[in-house]
Amino acid sequence: KGRFQREPLRLPPERLEADVTAGAGSNNGYELLGRVADRPDSGLSYRVNAGKRATDNYRDQNTADRANLSARLDYDYRSGRLFLEQQFVREDRELPGSLFREELERDRRQSADAYE
Repeated sequence: KGRFQREPLRLPPERLEADVTAGAGSNNGYELLGRVADRPDSGLSYRVNAGKRATDNYRDQNTADRANLSARLDYDYRSGRLFLEQQFVREDRELPGSLFREELERDRRQSADAYE
């Protein structure tokens, strides 16, 4: 299960919540995540999540870049709850293609010529 997958339906927060996390890995990989949520006294509440993940990956022509932003606005009224939710995802990936055995033996990180 990836970090960017949609979180299960949760009740609006009782108070201001916020957190930020960051990580780094091999092949120039990194991940940034942020979240803020609050429920002011007006009956409105909101939740905003943002994330960015990128990596060069192991092979040539194999980068991946993903950005995610989601927002939810809730309004509690006497007989129910109304909410509006929106999500934006942008993902760019390069695919290196398959290699023949001889190509693997020569340089397993290379990309198939069809993608260059």
